[in-house]
Amino acid sequence: MAKMKSHTDSDQEIENEEGSNKKTPSTKTNLPHGWTRTTIAMREEHIEKLQALAWWERALYREVLEEILEQFFSTRQIRPIPKDRKLFREE
Repeated sequence: MAKMKSHTDSDQEIENEEGSNKKTPSTKTNLPHGWTRTTIAMREEHIEKLQALAWWERALYREVLEEILEQFFSTRQIRPIPKDRKLFREE
């Protein structure tokens, strides 16, 4: 299993489109650029398998999930959701 690069920023500020700095949202703190935190509900048996696989691979849960999702999405062509049908509010 490929290891993910570790990334921590000491200044925890991000630059917005206008060029000014603002505090990094907690959903992005100590994560590589382009990553965010989220909460999902999963079946317990899948969580147990994820934990076991991560333990045996000596990897983080997110590294195991990233590899699983990369393989899953690599075999599919995903169209974006139309802007008038967005499920979540954009920040």
